[in-house]
Amino acid sequence: MTQAARNVILSIFASIALFLVVSTWVPSRGSLSGEEARVTNITPQRNTWHEVEITTASGMKLKCRTRRGWPLLGPSRCPLEQFEQLRDQPLSVMHDGKRPYEVIAGSRLVVDYSAHRKAQLIGVLLAALMLGMAVGVTKLPVR
Repeated sequence: MTQAARNVILSIFASIALFLVVSTWVPSRGSLSGEEARVTNITPQRNTWHEVEITTASGMKLKCRTRRGWPLLGPSRCPLEQFEQLRDQPLSVMHDGKRPYEVIAGSRLVVDYSAHRKAQLIGVLLAALMLGMAVGVTKLPVR
C-alpha cells in the first residue's frame, strides 16, 4: 500500500469518527430547559419517516424524526406511536431549543434522557473503532 493510499484511508476513517462523535453529541442535563408543551403536528415524510412537532408554552417548536416501530431494539428517542396518542395533551419537555431530550406525560416517561446518552455511547464506541482501524492502516507495510 502506498503512503498516499494510506493517508486517504486514514482521513476517511478519521472523518467518519469525527462525524459520529459530533452527530451523536448530547447536551448536559443541566443545560436543558424544562417547559410545558403539546404535540401539535405529526407530518409523514418520504420513505416512511415521520416528523413530530412539539410546541412549548413559550411558542418554541421542537422537532424529532422517527419511523414507525423504530428502533427495533432499545429505547426510542422519538416514539411515534406514543406521540400519536398524546396529540394536544399537556407534556413536560426538557429541550435545547431544537429537539426534545426528555418528555413526560402525566407520570409516564415517554422519552428518557438516558436513551440519548445510550445513542451517544454507541456513537463514541463506533468512533473509537474507526480510529482503531485508522491506526491499523498506518501499520500496514508501505510498497
